[in-house]
Amino acid sequence: NDSLRNLDGLANVSSVTELSIVNNDGMSRITSEATIMWVSTIDSLEIRENDSLEYIEAFNGLTSVWGDFLIVNNNSLSRVGVIGPLSMVRGDFVVEGNDQLESFLGAHPIVEVGGDLILRNNPFHTSDVDFSSLVEIGGSLVVQGNQSLERVDMMNNLSTVGESVVIDDNE
Repeated sequence: NDSLRNLDGLANVSSVTELSIVNNDGMSRITSEATIMWVSTIDSLEIRENDSLEYIEAFNGLTSVWGDFLIVNNNSLSRVGVIGPLSMVRGDFVVEGNDQLESFLGAHPIVEVGGDLILRNNPFHTSDVDFSSLVEIGGSLVVQGNQSLERVDMMNNLSTVGESVVIDDNE
């Protein structure tokens, strides 16, 4: 939908099962003031292929995602701020193919990812990727093809990776 500019009408939603924000090329920001602030648990969250989306800092009350958390192929996305007090994602946590993404602070409070943690093909800058609270990944850890990535603050507390670790082609 090229006409949709924001999600202001959803500000008072307190319960939702799945949230998919997909192909809304007129939307440039997803902010706490304008989106589902009071939802604490959700089955899945997908933010995908929103070509004008530049910034995400939303979901102040979100503590758990029971399925997948996906931020994928948003061509103009440059920054993801802290996303709620999110501490657990039971499925996969994927940030992939966001061509302008320089800073990702959204995962700081996450302690557990039940599936795979995938950070792939994003132009992250230096230390602007923070997973410092992460203790456990049930699946694989994949950090691959991220231009300019010098370090990922996720190793300090990480004690368990259930499957493989792939660190590859980060310039």
